[in-house]
Amino acid sequence: MTSACAAPNPIRSVVLVNDYLSLGGAEGVVVDTAALLESADIHVHVFTSDDVPRSKRTIVSYLHNRAAQRSLTRLLDEVRPDVVHFHNVYHELSPAVLSVPAGLGIASVFTAHDWHLVCPNPSACRFEDGEMRPVDVRSLGWRDLLTQRWDPSRVHSLARLLQHIVNYRFRDRRADVDLVVCPSANQADVFRSAGIRAAILHNAQPDDAPAGHTEGRAGFVFAGRVEPEKGLAEFIAAAPLELLNQLTVLGEGADLERCQAAAADRGATVDFAGRVSREATLDVFAKKAVLVMPSRWPEIAPLAVIEALAGGCRVLGSRLGGLPELCVGHDDLLFDPFSADDIRRACERALAPAPDAAHVAPRPVQTRAIYLAELLALYGDVVSDDSVRRS
Repeated sequence: MTSACAAPNPIRSVVLVNDYLSLGGAEGVVVDTAALLESADIHVHVFTSDDVPRSKRTIVSYLHNRAAQRSLTRLLDEVRPDVVHFHNVYHELSPAVLSVPAGLGIASVFTAHDWHLVCPNPSACRFEDGEMRPVDVRSLGWRDLLTQRWDPSRVHSLARLLQHIVNYRFRDRRADVDLVVCPSANQADVFRSAGIRAAILHNAQPDDAPAGHTEGRAGFVFAGRVEPEKGLAEFIAAAPLELLNQLTVLGEGADLERCQAAAADRGATVDFAGRVSREATLDVFAKKAVLVMPSRWPEIAPLAVIEALAGGCRVLGSRLGGLPELCVGHDDLLFDPFSADDIRRACERALAPAPDAAHVAPRPVQTRAIYLAELLALYGDVVSDDSVRRS
């Protein structure tokens, strides 16, 4: 990859597109990316569903949001950016917006925060008898699409299926994007096998995170959206009480009540602290010994793990998706999230005395400066390729 510092930066204006401005990890990446681009004297405009005139949400707008398409078209006509950088767009804006830059002759990239481009369920999971199970997106054929349930709700499952079929099977909107950016090598490999042009760009760690160490640390922390795919309720049902009584949960979501009920059933004093600021979360990471990440879906490269590792935490998490990639060299606490016995064994290892600081793997090295340089290099590549394609 060409270094962004090897030649003058050709990028002067970027539009970032995301459903929301504040919600979860993807939104954190959007906000951080905007700040980094602005620090490089690049004009940034963030476009979200708040920039679209409010109207009643329907299945039609979920499949193809014409109002969002028109609003983004007006913005791009006015701003004429060098690059449009998409993030999550399928909740509110709809995949229809992916076609807008190509129609105006503007280069675009798409950061894939999940598996939405290749699976009706963005968590790459199906549901059978109420149980969530991961699917192999490499071999997802028409029979699988039409016979599996993609959401616990039949209505939502049908909506997810229709959105996927309309936008990626009948109309391949992935081809409207010049490059798909993957935060993990695992995801890039899967996407390339599906014929998607993909590049790897690891998410950045906090520059001001404390150096990794283990002295004086105690306790466990979960940080993130408390949703069924995060596997927290099942983890609470399986983990030893000794661990649960040291567990703090930072976050809220649809599965919070089920997690609280699971803790009550176990007689565990889990501290459900609610949603806190990112600064407060980083402070907790600097004090706790272990981050709990029991996801039952193949996570890509969750910011919570990157930030916790940078802050000196160990990771007690599932052996799925990109998590093993993040935990190379210190993967002794990973487990099968669908096996209560494997969860218990990993928890027992986590409760044992931590290794000496000298044996703790070094912090991730993807600093914000490196992330920015690599991002600008990708932008430069797609702008150059796009100009050749349009000539």
